[in-house]
Amino acid sequence: MKLVIQGYKVEIVVREATMTFTAEKEHSCNIAGTIKWDGCSDWDFQTDGVMPHFCGLGAIQDFNIMMVELHKLAAQHIKIWDADLAE
Repeated sequence: MKLVIQGYKVEIVVREATMTFTAEKEHSCNIAGTIKWDGCSDWDFQTDGVMPHFCGLGAIQDFNIMMVELHKLAAQHIKIWDADLAE
């Protein structure tokens, strides 16, 4: 599934117990990762050893919203999602 969240081009693949994703935005921090059925997640900031860079508070807020929305999508689409553990 492909979508745009806060200007990030997001691609997700949902399986029974996980959702993997990539998110890219020009002049921002690109990420890839996995969110599991229990709400645990792994986030690869794909910066090759360089610290992620955000230009201003708005860019940080966009990134945060995108991360939260990915978690919400996982909750909606992972068939065996455990809401009690995920909170």
